[in-house]
Amino acid sequence: MRAHPDEIAAVRRLAARDLRAGGRRDGDARRRALRRACARDFAEGRVVRVDGFVLSRTEARLCAAVLLGANG
Repeated sequence: MRAHPDEIAAVRRLAARDLRAGGRRDGDARRRALRRACARDFAEGRVVRVDGFVLSRTEARLCAAVLLGANG
């Protein structure tokens, strides 16, 4: 699969927005932001089902960003 740069950029922007990733953060702060974003998604019903797994929208976007970046 060959990803398009615009798709990669769009998914990364959405994931960053989910994490409110403005500015630089250390690893612990990023992990806390990820946990909060995932909890918000589950609480508000923003989930995706993938091969029997239930993921928060944030988790799905981050996985897609990694996959697209690796194959881009």
